[in-house]
Amino acid sequence: MLKPEERFFAPSGNIYPGGPSTWHIMDWDQRRLISVTMDEELQSEDPAIEHLQKNVDDLAPDVFEIRVSPQGDLVSTSTDQKDDNTLCPYHPPLEATERPDGIQTISRSDLEELDRLGPLVDLVRCLRSSDPDKKLVFKYYFLDQRLSYVWHEMNLWMRLPKHPHIVAFDKIVVDEIEGRCVGFTTEYIPGGTLENKSRTFKLKWLTQLIAVIDELNLNLGIAHQDIAPRNLLVDEAADSIIIFDFNFSVRIGEPGYSEARNDIKGVLFTIYEIITRDETLRAVRHEEQIVQEIEKKEWIQHPDVQLDHPVWEFREVLREWSEKRCRGKQLATYKDAPNFINWPDTPQPPLSEMVVYYDGKPTTELILLWSTEKKKMLEQGKTVLNWQRPPQCKLKHGDRILRNAKLHSLQTLITAIRPFGSLEAENRELFKQGTDEDYAVVTEETIFHPQGGGQPSDVGKMADESGASFTVASARMDAVRDGQVLHFGRFDSDKKFTEGHKVTQDIDVEKRLLYSRYHTAGHVLGSAVNHLLKDTVEGFEELKASHFPDSASCEFQGLIDGKHKEPIQKKVDEFVAAKMPVEIDWWDAEEFRKNGLEHLTPDASFLGPGETKFRVVRIVGAEVYPCGGTHVDTTDLCGETTVKKIARSKGKSKVSYLVK
Repeated sequence: MLKPEERFFAPSGNIYPGGPSTWHIMDWDQRRLISVTMDEELQSEDPAIEHLQKNVDDLAPDVFEIRVSPQGDLVSTSTDQKDDNTLCPYHPPLEATERPDGIQTISRSDLEELDRLGPLVDLVRCLRSSDPDKKLVFKYYFLDQRLSYVWHEMNLWMRLPKHPHIVAFDKIVVDEIEGRCVGFTTEYIPGGTLENKSRTFKLKWLTQLIAVIDELNLNLGIAHQDIAPRNLLVDEAADSIIIFDFNFSVRIGEPGYSEARNDIKGVLFTIYEIITRDETLRAVRHEEQIVQEIEKKEWIQHPDVQLDHPVWEFREVLREWSEKRCRGKQLATYKDAPNFINWPDTPQPPLSEMVVYYDGKPTTELILLWSTEKKKMLEQGKTVLNWQRPPQCKLKHGDRILRNAKLHSLQTLITAIRPFGSLEAENRELFKQGTDEDYAVVTEETIFHPQGGGQPSDVGKMADESGASFTVASARMDAVRDGQVLHFGRFDSDKKFTEGHKVTQDIDVEKRLLYSRYHTAGHVLGSAVNHLLKDTVEGFEELKASHFPDSASCEFQGLIDGKHKEPIQKKVDEFVAAKMPVEIDWWDAEEFRKNGLEHLTPDASFLGPGETKFRVVRIVGAEVYPCGGTHVDTTDLCGETTVKKIARSKGKSKVSYLVK
């Protein structure tokens, strides 16, 4: 879990003499940028972070800016896109890595989050792996300041030969939109690091550390430059030490290499700290950390430290190794190493056209941009890679989310278990295939999308810790009780759930994706027909749609001639290929009116108690629709969408479609 003191970072701000001040704060937990504005002049971001911390977990996902009082009270929030200061960084193409043979890729969308280990580092598993329970560490970036670090660490790590004392590289992670590099995964070692001070430190671990440092420095020409207990893992199964975290590592003699951070020195300081628990000598700049001070000091074993050999033996091994390295060949450059490794420099993005002003006159220039404003990309109809996720404190134990932040597993409570035969006639009608073997299970919360809005219901499983499991065949809104979802299906054995007990819900992810593709494709088709024919077909109006795979269609008022099938198909293909972002938003009646879509405003009866806004789906660059369904993130993820036929009857037209 992210440490509270590591959660926030302020990359920029706008400070005016006398105020106001706006600090742009990155929340590593939710992976979102929130601007904090205060009336006074603030030269430090600390007050802004402090006040954001009080409110951040209760802010709606679409809040871009908050205004707070000097006391930290929330004055107002803004969901206006103009207040979104998020920057989208350049992600290099996969081919720029010049990846070695055998290095594979994995899509970010196939990774499921298990934990948040730190800023830009998560514990994950791969859903499509032959071993889906295998845990991996995912390192990534969504700020351009981290691009170079991740690029060099990834390229170095993937080229390291397999070694028993180096954490193994796993795969390059590419985004699900264009297949560009966003990070990488490595093997996960569950034993923890040497920051765990309760275990006995062994002499053989020191010799293993020495061996791997010699391999990196002398054979491969690589300086690790960050040897410390936090970067040394213990593989308990093999009873060995394993090094990881190469984000400060460089080729010896190249830019970034610092003799003040040399690895011999790093090992000496690390072992001294482990034995004595004295960290004062390294609590200064690397240039001020003097090896001779440690060599001259008496190493007094801390009373809580456990060693398998006396202190003098550890010191003797270190002394012999240090002297051997001093007497041996000194590498002036990494190319002096017999098996040096090399990799391409960080690639630059293509130049972008920008309008700049000289003496008040605009001119267009080509400029190198490492990031682009998210709001500008959306205005231009470009695809934006979504990184935002729910705050970890809002996730219950057992919740799991995909890297695209869509929940597909949830732990909740059983509130009711009703035999099918005991249900009201109206509810039995919702599940026509129901028999006396079936039940309707109700939970406190659910991630099962109930059938409605033209979309089939999710299917999947529920299970509890006793071993009872329930196959969900359909989810429907209760016809008698407002706001309640009935999960229809049957138990897989004689074991049943108990009301009030915890249960874990798991939806069928493949079917959810299929239904989401169909639903978005239906909106794309509706938008295509609307763009082409709203001013051509007499009495034209969009009516309703079905997004069931076996009967997908959109219905319109007015007669659409069969000659329009080909133009509609071309427009659908155009929208799908454009990779238009698909965004969820919430609008009140006034927002429908302001956008000229007053005729789409849903009836207020669809709102719950105290609610004032309707859920809408916006295909950026195309249309907005009131919608409660599930969708893919960009139109290209619909896949090939084929217009099957146009049927006409009683003044209406039905355009059917198929998604492959």
